[in-house]
Amino acid sequence: DLETTTELIARSVRIKADVVQDDPEERGARAILNFGHTFGHALESLSGFSVLHGEAVAAGMRVEARLGESLGITREGAGTRLDRILEACGLPSSRPSTSTTFSSGPDPTRRSAGAV
Repeated sequence: DLETTTELIARSVRIKADVVQDDPEERGARAILNFGHTFGHALESLSGFSVLHGEAVAAGMRVEARLGESLGITREGAGTRLDRILEACGLPSSRPSTSTTFSSGPDPTRRSAGAV
């Protein structure tokens, strides 16, 4: 619903502005604004930027929540709760498909500093 979406966006902007104002040099609490972006940006890149930024970040948030749970630094069940919230916001519940997968290291067929 448009009214709810508008209110959520307005609240999000206010929260972001407060966080940035409180940590203008990104030395502490402001890092929370990066939630989902590391994996999200990787997904965008791997998809050739065919995945929308918001959908990629939402997928990254899901990954990071599950990673936090598995490392014991995020409360158990947080990922499931986040799934419900993101789905209620109309974001995809499954990861966007890409033809590329993450690897555990550099591509051995790529040249680096003139060597294979």
